[in-house]
Amino acid sequence: EFKKVTGNDWKPEAVQKENVSTDNLSKMISEQGDKVRKLKSDKADKSIVDSEVKKLLELKSEFKKVTGNDWKPEAVQKENVSTDNLSKMISEQGDKVRKLKSDKADKAIIDSEVKKLLELKSEFKKVTGSDWKPQVLNDDKPAAKSTQVTETTDSDSKLKKVTKLCIECKKSENLSSWYTQVLTKSDMLEYHDVSGCYIIMPWSYSIWEKIQQWFDKEIKKLGVKNTYFPMFVTREALETEKTHIEDFSPEVAWVTHCGNSKLEEP
Repeated sequence: EFKKVTGNDWKPEAVQKENVSTDNLSKMISEQGDKVRKLKSDKADKSIVDSEVKKLLELKSEFKKVTGNDWKPEAVQKENVSTDNLSKMISEQGDKVRKLKSDKADKAIIDSEVKKLLELKSEFKKVTGSDWKPQVLNDDKPAAKSTQVTETTDSDSKLKKVTKLCIECKKSENLSSWYTQVLTKSDMLEYHDVSGCYIIMPWSYSIWEKIQQWFDKEIKKLGVKNTYFPMFVTREALETEKTHIEDFSPEVAWVTHCGNSKLEEP
């Protein structure tokens, strides 16, 4: 009866061949591809991997019969995907690539996922006419920033430590934090084990020397001469300053001993 109606012998794939949509077929290929990659990353038995690869090739062959074109990753939702969804896909794919790299996954798997990422970025450029940038996802919802910090998982935290390469706040939003990060991340200074003290590195100290030289030159033009005062001041002298300097609140470290001998007055 089947041969009378269709003119061909019945084959297993004929059951839904005519009704299967391109989108569904693309989805099946994508899912099968993910399955194959997972088996490879888990180092499954070769016979199992080969069997799943064979299924994947059959699905791709079926796709070509239906559409007349070879299957490509972006074919899954290529026609209907919006800019926002595409941005989200790029961001998620980027996270996936970074996680694979941090987990030191097989190079072939990483290369495959990087290729997908580049294809998504290329598709974004075709749709929007401009290159994809990370802030595309967050431009419309800046308030989500603080929430995101509290919801960071352990794996995200590890990843952040690996990728934390630049200034994490704006100068206009938090000057103190911005300035501290500029100094520490450019290796201009290092923290010391004494609170409030820092090690000024040679390249940053050379800047300070130039500032000193400029001030020294300009001050001497006014006829002022240099002098030197000891860095140590007695408590009595310091207390005296409080009486005539408004809001005087020095940050000092009191020296109470000279060697093993206690000083009469700090």
